[in-house]
Amino acid sequence: MGKNEMKLQTKNTKKMLSFVLTICVLFSMIAVALPFAAAATLDVNYLTLSPGSDETQLNFSWHTDVQANSPVVRIWKQDGVAMEFIGTSSAAVSTLSTMYYNRVTVTGLEANTAYTYQLGDGNDNWSVEYTTTTGNTDSFSYIVFGDPQVSSQAYGNNWQNTLELALALRPDVAFMASTGDNIDSNTKVQYDYFFTPQEIFSSLPLATCIGNHEGSGTTQHVFYNPPNADGAQNYWYRYGDTLFMVWTCTTGNAAGMRNFLQNAIDANPDATWRILNFHYDVYGQGSSHALSDGKNYRDTYVPVIDEFNIDVVFNGHDHSYSRSYPMKWSGSASTSNTEGMQPETFGLNGESINPPATVYFSLNSASGQKYYSLVAQQPYTAVMHQENRPMFSIVDMTANSFTCTTYQVNADNSLTEIDSYTIVKTVAPGSAVVSLSGVERVVVGDDAAYTVSVGGVSKLATVTLQFEVDGAYFSGKSFTGLNGFDVLGDVVWTQAGNGVWIGRVTLVNLNGGVSSAGALDIFEMVFSSNSKLLGTADVRLVDVVLSGYDDADVAVYIDSSISNGLVRTLIGQYFSKYDVNRDGVVDQLDLTAAQLFFMAKESDANWNVAKFADVNGDGCVDIEDLILILKNIIW
Repeated sequence: MGKNEMKLQTKNTKKMLSFVLTICVLFSMIAVALPFAAAATLDVNYLTLSPGSDETQLNFSWHTDVQANSPVVRIWKQDGVAMEFIGTSSAAVSTLSTMYYNRVTVTGLEANTAYTYQLGDGNDNWSVEYTTTTGNTDSFSYIVFGDPQVSSQAYGNNWQNTLELALALRPDVAFMASTGDNIDSNTKVQYDYFFTPQEIFSSLPLATCIGNHEGSGTTQHVFYNPPNADGAQNYWYRYGDTLFMVWTCTTGNAAGMRNFLQNAIDANPDATWRILNFHYDVYGQGSSHALSDGKNYRDTYVPVIDEFNIDVVFNGHDHSYSRSYPMKWSGSASTSNTEGMQPETFGLNGESINPPATVYFSLNSASGQKYYSLVAQQPYTAVMHQENRPMFSIVDMTANSFTCTTYQVNADNSLTEIDSYTIVKTVAPGSAVVSLSGVERVVVGDDAAYTVSVGGVSKLATVTLQFEVDGAYFSGKSFTGLNGFDVLGDVVWTQAGNGVWIGRVTLVNLNGGVSSAGALDIFEMVFSSNSKLLGTADVRLVDVVLSGYDDADVAVYIDSSISNGLVRTLIGQYFSKYDVNRDGVVDQLDLTAAQLFFMAKESDANWNVAKFADVNGDGCVDIEDLILILKNIIW
């Protein structure tokens, strides 16, 4: 056993356990080893927990008047044996707290488990007992809030009230996350106000950003102990399938962001979700920032964020609430707020299915210290709200879904739901590798053949491809599905300007799906050149949407361009094998029900929002979803 992790084996403990064992033997009882809780002799201040590097760890930070000999956390679960973890103490007092700060990392924690802990100084002085409970990494929730910016005790009380209402609503949350500006002017007295809800900080981990009100040159979390922090106090942590990245934008630049994101993602290549927090808002609606510095930050940071398939960004700074559409950098600062919006596909319950870009949340103040009025709604904004009341958001995570629900705290302490937004993923970002290969140069009269391949994906059922073509170079074209993939309907073309055309095609594999660890060819495009072709044939993929399904189901993505003949073929070959009407047998009635469904689809608005939808939320688009859609439309 290492020096940083050891069972409590003091002489007093041995004597007590010996006494307990003796009594149990005398009365024929089973002995249980209990931890020894020391008497409280150590005063601690500014106690905070932070998420550890992963869900099995917790990071502790606290301040003391006297420098610790060896700061230690003693922790145990009910009926368990205590463990001790030793950390470090600052060599000098903090200029902010005027105390020494202590930091310890605890490892080896179990999920869904209540723990009791004490803090020590290495001189046998111990704090009072505190408690904390770990979460469930398969499905967990957390609180995220913007700019408490606590500047007085009154706002400290408001801040505590917001947290207490959030926890009363959702006592199951695993941790809290802040977008920065926890205080207003970076002074000790304001941190005293911010730490008003000390009981909450001692039991619930907090992952915080550095904002401009913490000090424009701040590069150190004096009051916190973040994991995997670099020299600028950018840091990341992992909870279940989600990678959380926290970036110090007040001292960073685009190159620094790129380097930080790359390092964090390289350390977590299997993470399904990527969530980024930083203070400055880039798609906000507040009058003080949206059309000025917010736009500048957008032009600087969004091109970098686009490189890393980030799902969600949480910002503060704006002191008003807004949520963007899925956004990408448009390539021009002058159009960065209008042309970057990406289209979404929604399920029957309003969930966004595999959004093709990053969604940005700008959060309002959690204490009500300051509010900004809203400017006219910008093209990038899906939702905005400002009633000059404190707000907070609850994020619910599962393996394939993200839901952020935002609440307003009303004057009577009631809560009003302002916005709720859900993302459902059918394929994790980065888990599939899609590539396009083909000839680089052709001459007049030759054919340019391109092949699309996919790899690193399990049970791939449907693929929707979007590609750009320089129409001036090509006179003819053909499209063929490979290795069991069929082209659904016709390729849909739209003109993008300057001779560029955008083609969109959907492929489906109805043979149980394919698994491909290596490269698998799924689609071939052949273009016949014309007399205008002088050199490179310019064809490139610009968007890919993938969907998988499990062994027991057949998944289909029926596009509106499919012909009636193909629909009947699909029904006859596949849907007649399922008990569509749920009467216990597979018969002609199921085929009839399926036919009725597809006849109804063209005239029913539900169909348009049901395409490509994981209606029942089981992580795949399959026949079960089609049955539920059928019930909604016909029954």
